[in-house]
Amino acid sequence: MGEDCFVVRLHLIVDSKYELPVRYRVTRASNSEVKEAHKMIGDLTEIHPNVLQRCDELAADRGGFDDGKLIIKLWDDYGIKPVIDIRNLWRDPDPTRLLGNHTKGIGIIENGSEKVHR
Repeated sequence: MGEDCFVVRLHLIVDSKYELPVRYRVTRASNSEVKEAHKMIGDLTEIHPNVLQRCDELAADRGGFDDGKLIIKLWDDYGIKPVIDIRNLWRDPDPTRLLGNHTKGIGIIENGSEKVHR
């Protein structure tokens, strides 16, 4: 690449039912996806809280979104089920685990297969 080139990354939140963008941000390619996700969700809280209120699930790849704080924030603060394939770092032989603090009376079990069980 020449000196005149630069690389950017598009961070995008899309309504999967209607296939429309809800929020986007263009940053340097080196910016962290998960940090931008936290910021964008914070933006939605202020700008379009109704979008978060009607959101049931957030699907994302594990590349940048396998983040415990983001998963807990989505579930505990907004009641949004995070559907994010996790990195296989568990040491326990049990292939399932309960996620987060379940104050809403629904237990989420993640089994590493991109399926969420309630």
